[in-house]
Amino acid sequence: MAKESGYSDRFVAEARDHLGAMTAAMIALERNEGSPQPQIEQLLRAAHSIKGGAGFTGRRNIERLTHAFEEVVENIRDGQIERSPEVVDTLLAVIDRVAALVDDPDHSDEADISEPLERLRPLARSGTALTTTATAREFEITERLQKAWPADNAFLYGVKLDWSQCERQLGLTPLEVAERLERAGRLLDSRTLISGPRLAEGLPGAPFWCLAIVSSREALEAFVKELDIPCAMVVQLSQKSVAQEKQKAPPAEPLRAPAPTSLRVSVPLVDRMMALTGELVLVRNQALRSADPVNSPQRRLLRRLDSITNELQDAALRMRAQPVGTLFDRFPRVVRDLARQLGKQIDVRISGGEVELDKTIVELLADPLTHLIRNCCDHGIETPEQRTSAGKPPGGRIDLSARQERGQIVIEIRDDGRGIDVQAIKRKAIEQGVKRADELEHMGDRQIFSLILLSGFSTAKQVTDLSGRGVGMDVVKTNLDQIGGVVEIDSTPRRGSVFTLRLPLTLAIMPCLLLGSDGQCYGVPQRDVEELLLLDDAHSRRRVERNHDSEVLRWRGRLLPVIRVREVLGRRQPFDGAALAKVADRCHRDEAGVSKGYAAVIRLGSRHFVIVFDEVLGSENIVVKSLHPLLRPLGIYAATTILGDGRVALIFSGEGVARHSGILDRAVAEASEALPSTASDVRKEPVLLFRCGPNELLAARMESVRRVVAVTPDRLERIGDRELVNVDGAATNVVRLDRLLNLSPCADAARLFLLLPRNRATPLGLLVSEIVDTPTLELQIDSRAYKADGVLGSMLVRGEIAVFIDLDRIGQIWEQVNQPDRRGLPSGPVARILIIDDTLFFQKLVGEHLRGAGYDVSVANDGSAGLAMLRDQRFDLVVCDIEMPVMDGHAFARGVRADPQLAGTPLIALTTLNTTASRAAATQSGFDAYEVKLDRHTLLNVVSALLAQSRRKTDLAGAKQHA
Repeated sequence: MAKESGYSDRFVAEARDHLGAMTAAMIALERNEGSPQPQIEQLLRAAHSIKGGAGFTGRRNIERLTHAFEEVVENIRDGQIERSPEVVDTLLAVIDRVAALVDDPDHSDEADISEPLERLRPLARSGTALTTTATAREFEITERLQKAWPADNAFLYGVKLDWSQCERQLGLTPLEVAERLERAGRLLDSRTLISGPRLAEGLPGAPFWCLAIVSSREALEAFVKELDIPCAMVVQLSQKSVAQEKQKAPPAEPLRAPAPTSLRVSVPLVDRMMALTGELVLVRNQALRSADPVNSPQRRLLRRLDSITNELQDAALRMRAQPVGTLFDRFPRVVRDLARQLGKQIDVRISGGEVELDKTIVELLADPLTHLIRNCCDHGIETPEQRTSAGKPPGGRIDLSARQERGQIVIEIRDDGRGIDVQAIKRKAIEQGVKRADELEHMGDRQIFSLILLSGFSTAKQVTDLSGRGVGMDVVKTNLDQIGGVVEIDSTPRRGSVFTLRLPLTLAIMPCLLLGSDGQCYGVPQRDVEELLLLDDAHSRRRVERNHDSEVLRWRGRLLPVIRVREVLGRRQPFDGAALAKVADRCHRDEAGVSKGYAAVIRLGSRHFVIVFDEVLGSENIVVKSLHPLLRPLGIYAATTILGDGRVALIFSGEGVARHSGILDRAVAEASEALPSTASDVRKEPVLLFRCGPNELLAARMESVRRVVAVTPDRLERIGDRELVNVDGAATNVVRLDRLLNLSPCADAARLFLLLPRNRATPLGLLVSEIVDTPTLELQIDSRAYKADGVLGSMLVRGEIAVFIDLDRIGQIWEQVNQPDRRGLPSGPVARILIIDDTLFFQKLVGEHLRGAGYDVSVANDGSAGLAMLRDQRFDLVVCDIEMPVMDGHAFARGVRADPQLAGTPLIALTTLNTTASRAAATQSGFDAYEVKLDRHTLLNVVSALLAQSRRKTDLAGAKQHA
């Protein structure tokens, strides 16, 4: 019984995969104006596989339907039936019916399938499958029959029918079938095929073969007409066909099948593994917090536990991940059916189906995406007549795409329809009492668009089967709230609408920033945190200010609304304008302490707001636990978790907190001192501004900073001549910048910060006293004023000179000083490398990095100068930018490859461009490698590999010349 159940489960799983492929092939078959052969072959393969599995497991109704489906598809292939929309409708309906039977296999034979069979019968009869070929086993039987009845000058056909089908479908007994055969023509011989469950059950209803010899196709058609049994299949069995089948026979020694690369695992087992992995993460967190930082063997053991836990966590999350394409693949069928129902022409295009999401998120996304697609088809896309009169092509288009962005999955549904009528939404909002006219005046278009997500809200002028009842779009928001997602709506009149969904990668385990307020610990998902600021009354850009009846914080030229955790937690009901004004009055009545604490800039789609709290408690990978039912009505929490020290922490919902605080409905004006616009061709970089000593303002590229950790002086430990600090259970070396550069010593403070460089093998961090800001700046760095190893140069930032530190080079210098016996520099003669870049900053940055790795480096400002230097001097490798004046990187590479003396020089393209087209263009120009600025360790690996490859080619050429 267990074995039979296993066969049935396997059949159902495989049949569902085949049905999905059949639906996609049918849609493609209808659209394709060229050869339909690939889609037809896919349909026949899938249908035949389902039919075979159904026959093996005894699901007769599924077998009959797929067999009839095959006949119709074969007639389409042979040109006897047109692939019209009506025929496609019929075949899609049959696929749906088979899918329903597959979903309930144990009761499939009790279902009534007369209606789909009746729809298929005229399509199958029109072709009568006269050229169907036989299977290998059927040919074995035919070969034995032909030995007794040779037919050299005639066409040989076999008639295959099923006794049970004749009895069920036509009410004919075996005797009546035999009488019809005798009346129709000469019965030469017969065989009965018994296999699978029929053999075990001993049933007489096995496939039955009879043999007939006819002289022409017309005689065959007369034979079939006289027979008058629609469920019979006529199979061509000519000598030629038999010979062809023999040629296709497999070799005597079959090739060994490749080892399977995947297996099916039950969902409960995967969920169980995920749950156990979550428990292991909790144990790991508890072990890291309770470990003795002085015990070196214990620290090594915990680091090993931490590493294995992270790898296991990643593997478990990947097991639960599913490509979003499994969900997207259903929508071409949905759009096709809706377009026919609405009398519209709509094409749907899908991209990013390979992006993976947690299976729970994929399941909850089905309804929201369906409603959004339906909304685009019904409300967005116009009829062909309306589009033509508006100067558009008659056919509309819907683009469905997915991509990964900053630790989130972004799904976009874009249409080129009429757009959303803002005034219609406003009128409906006032009619239904959702908003007042004065409130709507202060709301932006995107905020007004979001009103259509409210339950019962609809701007449709009449109720139809698809819309007008105000239900459906609220499902989008409800389901997204369950998974911590956000939906954003944007629209342009007469050009179309865009629905953007931002979703977490997983709901099981996520990194969280832990915040403290009034002695309690709360969490905010790190994916929602744009920036973390230390508030200071004395600093104009880090001070909470009063703006009319609310509090704001100046951030990158904008005024962001401020929410205080203490105030949010102290009020059960959502805030309105009056309540926000009272909070602002109370906080600013006494100016002392109004800007004390920390501010987290939270990103909610394209909007930002600020949460103010007392202290930063750290960050931790938390295991998400479901929220208690009593807390759900509050709306400000998304989940709960157990921390490493055993405490329970509540996880804030960014949208829930914003909605509870009333800021989503309040528009905040741009700051008057908005940042001036700059030329688009000037490169900008996010920069971290900080201080070590009191005298200097220091800066570093954000790309070079992996993490910023807050530490207290009592956590610093001294071992010999080194300082170390415990960071997440790992002993991290403390680097004091004043001991490597001529700078003032780090100032004493109750709280210090550790800048952890990205991609450093040795755990180390730069000790700083203050984090100033993280602006995005034009990097016009001057390397002449301040020259030192580890310094890129200086630049004027907000009226103050900032010294730009090369964190990676500082790490190398520290390692050289503290590990003088380290290995890894290039052996043998020092390789010479030419850097070609028009930006002084990148010349300095890349040059210092390569010099620190032991290479001899020279620079050029453009491709023309670089080509001249390459012809005048010997260089082993060139690192070249793409976008440069005078001569760009493409022209330089083509010039090198055209010169016989330089053609073998390894070339690396190092650029900010990161598109498939730019990569292809670089390869076509002659570059050997393509790297995006700036992953330094990857660059070093590529440089080392290309130099080694070049040496091998040179050695081989020398050996050949010597020989």
